[in-house]
Amino acid sequence: MQKVISKKIDKIWGYEIWLHSTVQGQETKLENGEKTFRGPLVKIIQANMPLSVQVHPDDEFAMELEKQPNGKSESWFILESKPSSKIVTGLKNYDPEFIRAKLEDGTFENNLLKAKAEPGDFFDIPAGLVHGIGADIKLLEVQQPSDVTYRYFDYNRLENGKPRELHVEKALKVQKDLDYKLEPVSKEPLTFKNIVGTQRYFKKPMKLEEDSIIVDIEKEEAYVANAGEEVSFNWYCVISMD
Repeated sequence: MQKVISKKIDKIWGYEIWLHSTVQGQETKLENGEKTFRGPLVKIIQANMPLSVQVHPDDEFAMELEKQPNGKSESWFILESKPSSKIVTGLKNYDPEFIRAKLEDGTFENNLLKAKAEPGDFFDIPAGLVHGIGADIKLLEVQQPSDVTYRYFDYNRLENGKPRELHVEKALKVQKDLDYKLEPVSKEPLTFKNIVGTQRYFKKPMKLEEDSIIVDIEKEEAYVANAGEEVSFNWYCVISMD
């Protein structure tokens, strides 16, 4: 296995750690200096305050609006939370004029659908779903290699004395009215699969069947490993490369 050199990025709401990235121009590197070139973008997100209410484009809109090869579907595995912690999982009303009016009169939060977030929960966040991570949540995020985000609402916060940029018109264009439901997960081992790939969580040694990204959850570190190698961290996630 080769360790990935992670990048911690402080944010207005907390911080994120890029454990493994193949985003063009923002690739992580292995200890030997080589760039990571296969697999998803993998992050640890620590939300001390809520993230913005946002949406990501799908592959088609990413090409149309940003000239990028792929959009951003993602998934969240909740590592830590408080009893009051929630995430945004869509809107009650997707009508563009209704949304603009709610943003204008300051009642946009009343249009949010929310779900309780507890440790061990998986959330599949497909491109087009309006979403947001609430306060007091730490999670593992696995996503398509893209850093495109369109913000609808940022709780009227200031950064360096100014409101953060919003992207309302692009968000309106790429949002999808999805009938969101929590995805069932398989256990023994705990397994989750979506468009980004497969994640499996272990607390005992195992031999890899394919090339994988390994996340040592306790140490918040990532490794690139080859098929046939044995992994033996206390608690870790095996993420498919393709």
